[in-house]
Amino acid sequence: MFVPRWWTWHSTAADGSDIWELKDGPADEQLWLDAAYADQSLITQVGPLHADYASHGDRPSGLPTSSSTLPGLIVQLARQGYLDEGPDVLDVGTGSGYGCAVLTTRLGEQHVAGVDIDEYLTKAAAGRLASIGLRPQVVTADATGPLPRTYDRCPPDPAKLAHRATARQAPAHHHHRHCSHPDRRQN
Repeated sequence: MFVPRWWTWHSTAADGSDIWELKDGPADEQLWLDAAYADQSLITQVGPLHADYASHGDRPSGLPTSSSTLPGLIVQLARQGYLDEGPDVLDVGTGSGYGCAVLTTRLGEQHVAGVDIDEYLTKAAAGRLASIGLRPQVVTADATGPLPRTYDRCPPDPAKLAHRATARQAPAHHHHRHCSHPDRRQN
């Protein structure tokens, strides 16, 4: 549902760059189910080419630029964010919308917003969320700039997880200034 098409690493080119192969869930439903229920990230974009726009003959090379984060990590991020009932939460880098769906199911759409810098991703995520009856606010914006409102929590993005795993608890200044309640801002 949230990731109908994705890339898997295929091989390494002579120049050392990675080559990716397109997987199409609707064309192979068992593969799609296996991928959806595996605790692994699904690469949705390599360089500028999103899997939704790719043809089966496309073989992009380079690094992933968007993915649907592995489910176990989404749960861990929610736990680290101490997400009980009531806080307003911003899902930074909403990508496919999967993490936003988990948060919305747990907290309610009035308490969740998703943001991504890529307009295609936010439109696709909003559409996929709506298709299952979830309508959190999803906006195209750079999370380092102005946002539509303030948030009580911003679960850490997966790129910061390695740092958080060694630090156990990140200092308060690691929370983005827009991700705090106005009367609790620390900067």
